[in-house]
Amino acid sequence: MGRIKQKMIKNAARDFLKEDHSFTPDFEHDKQLLEQSEAMPGKKVRNKVAGYLARLEKAKLNAAAKAAKRAAKEEAAKAAAEKEEQEKERPQYEQ
Repeated sequence: MGRIKQKMIKNAARDFLKEDHSFTPDFEHDKQLLEQSEAMPGKKVRNKVAGYLARLEKAKLNAAAKAAKRAAKEEAAKAAAEKEEQEKERPQYEQ
């Protein structure tokens, strides 16, 4: 079970993602970027938003990795099916 984030944290994170796409899965890097922003009311909120942004970026990376893995698996299955079909088409010689 995950923790429930406050609506304010999620909205602030979405706003920052719309403005700037240089966030990474690294919490410290995201915290530094938010520290430079004047929109953060305090340290606690900044850390929560940075953590949520890092979590979102990790989820994006994981989704991309899963999609690539799925595509590679489908490609391998397609190649195996083609190879099997070629084997069926090849005439069988008796020895």
